[in-house]
Amino acid sequence: MELGLAFDDEDLEENTKKSKTNQLVSYNAKFCPPKWYEDADINDNDSAAQILKYRGDHSYIKKEYAAAIDHYEEAFGRLPANNKGMRREMKECQTRSYVALQQHKQALELAYQLKDDASTPDQHFQSLVLLTYVQEAAQDWPEFEESVKQLICCHPDSGNLWRRLSQCYWHRQHNQGTPEYYKLLTCLVRSRLVYSSVRRSVGMFVAERNESYLKQIGQQISDLNASDELIQKAKQFLSHDMSKVEQHEGGDNSVQKQMDVKDFDKRWYSWADELLPT
Repeated sequence: MELGLAFDDEDLEENTKKSKTNQLVSYNAKFCPPKWYEDADINDNDSAAQILKYRGDHSYIKKEYAAAIDHYEEAFGRLPANNKGMRREMKECQTRSYVALQQHKQALELAYQLKDDASTPDQHFQSLVLLTYVQEAAQDWPEFEESVKQLICCHPDSGNLWRRLSQCYWHRQHNQGTPEYYKLLTCLVRSRLVYSSVRRSVGMFVAERNESYLKQIGQQISDLNASDELIQKAKQFLSHDMSKVEQHEGGDNSVQKQMDVKDFDKRWYSWADELLPT
């Protein structure tokens, strides 16, 4: 049966001509000399914000933090309202600049703004990371404790977060038998368990860092003069809970999503309830 699919020579010639017409042509790439943004024209509103951000980034790298803050502030005035991503990025840089200048009040204001303005889970988590960085620098331990607890609710298997949380209780009265004593011991034991569990699954650099943390944690536990029986009791509870988290993770972090910071103490510190004075 004739389908009428035969091609004439003219058809092939026409396709060849079209393919040649559509071929890409070479062009000269734009060349930018080093630090071109320092002398660049910022009268063009379309590129002014980006140029000012480059200046701020360069000042930050040079540890000229006051200049960096000024560049970022000027960039805000030239940035379109819908460019929220760049706005957040520059606010984070400003926050870290204020911390470097030990201007913690201004840094905290910006960090809380970023947290309140977060619109996605990733932004919320990253804003909490930044907030804890500022709170730790400002030694605002009560607020630092609450922020780190929120982070742990997202990632209960982070040894670093548990290690950081322990700092709150080191800076308080943690005499033996007090709630702070058991909270401190919980954080240290939990952190040691997590670091120990990943010994064989991390690279050399991380492994060396973790070993350093393990030695530090071991010394801190020793300084608490906790009995072997008490440490074993904490270890049994915390390792059992950690294994349950691992079993239920399943790739979607379902357990982490169920965790609520208001139940934090009951979830993690309840092993010591019977040891506290009534």
